[in-house]
Amino acid sequence: MKHFFLGHIYLELQLNEEGLKIYQHLMDKGFVKSSYIVSQVAMGNNNMREVDMAVNAFTELTEMDPYRLENMDYFSNTLYIKEMRADLAHLANRCCDIDKYREETCVVIGKACYMNIQCYLKRLWIFKDSLKIFVCAQVPVLT
Repeated sequence: MKHFFLGHIYLELQLNEEGLKIYQHLMDKGFVKSSYIVSQVAMGNNNMREVDMAVNAFTELTEMDPYRLENMDYFSNTLYIKEMRADLAHLANRCCDIDKYREETCVVIGKACYMNIQCYLKRLWIFKDSLKIFVCAQVPVLT
């Protein structure tokens, strides 16, 4: 248990190399199929800006546990950085099918929409309309 705790604390303190060493040691000891450890390795790689390794680890994580939503917001960020639109759209659809009201799902959908120009323009029009409504509500009506 001490190693799990230390690995988590090292990643929280951005001591990613030390945390990844601990998680690699745990994987060597038999925790290869642990989704928690794979997610922590993915997060460590993401923190170190090793985007390719993070994408591989997150992909392995989604294959191990297809209904997992934890850390999928970080996965969407790595897909966004790599400009992998199809994978990001697939992740958004999968997250929406699992639980469309979770905050991770909202982040993933937001990233997928941001990459799509049409969706971005739609958001601009909605924002513009909401500003018109707000301004009209603030103007006093003279009778």
